Amino acid sequence: MAKKAPQKRDSVYERDDRKGFWITWTDAQGRRRRRKTDASNITQAKQILAAKRLDVERARMLGHTPPGKDTFEEVSERYLKHQKARLTPKVYDREEGIVRKRLNPRFGARKAASIRKVDIQRYVTDVSAERSAYSVQKELVVLEHLFSLAVEWRSCQRTRRAT
Repeated sequence: MAKKAPQKRDSVYERDDRKGFWITWTDAQGRRRRRKTDASNITQAKQILAAKRLDVERARMLGHTPPGKDTFEEVSERYLKHQKARLTPKVYDREEGIVRKRLNPRFGARKAASIRKVDIQRYVTDVSAERSAYSVQKELVVLEHLFSLAVEWRSCQRTRRAT
């Protein structure tokens, strides 16, 4: 059976429900990515998409995407700005407290890309005696969401899980 050539799905488009231009592309790991651009016209949006394609090609040539040099605290500040517009004030205050009072003192000065699973496991072990299981779980949910966005923002890199 002949192998089919991959479909070209990278594109620039406008959504009916939101203003602005959106791009979609396939990253170096083969995952579909979409995001809104800051472009004011379609030409600029196409240039942004071309830059993304170039990044993907570089990542394929190198075998990986080099992680950013942002510290955990820098990533967490960006995360809080991201969340402020999406959450109710009460929920945002809870997340902000978790990030500023719990996570930043522990991980703040470290590079986000250098934090490993063992560091998080050690953190959970240390705080489990002091806090309720519910509180620890909430902290882990915030931490997981923060890191998933950090990967998207290229502040750190997702490693492949062993199966």
